[in-house]
Amino acid sequence: MASRSVTTALIIETGNTDPDVSSRLESRRLELQTLRQQETSLLHQQNAGAEPPTEAWLREQLVELGTVLHARTPVAAYALRDLVGGVITVSEVRREGRKRHFLKATFALQTSSLADSLGMSLTANANEAPLPVNQIEINIIDPAR
Repeated sequence: MASRSVTTALIIETGNTDPDVSSRLESRRLELQTLRQQETSLLHQQNAGAEPPTEAWLREQLVELGTVLHARTPVAAYALRDLVGGVITVSEVRREGRKRHFLKATFALQTSSLADSLGMSLTANANEAPLPVNQIEINIIDPAR
């Protein structure tokens, strides 16, 4: 059986094919071309109606993201991890002459991560400037709250 498929492959590569094989190959090429045209058309349709998000929509999405992050479920931890790139550094801040110290959390918030979590896709081309990264510090003075 293996020698038959090798023989068939050699016949096809040399161009001496059965008319049925040639017909089938041409049919597959046309099908591939049609699928590529459909893909291009769908991408154009998808991008044609895309409008920049409004401030109201963005605020609504941020509220929803805040709700997810405040939940006491694993999805909140995963959402936070994805949002900050997986790294949050927490350090203790000691204050001179004070018994109570506080914690400082530091992380980087990338614009692309925020956009992804809001369902927007931001892609930077190789010749464009990289998307902004904001360094954020949060003082955790009363961890119970």
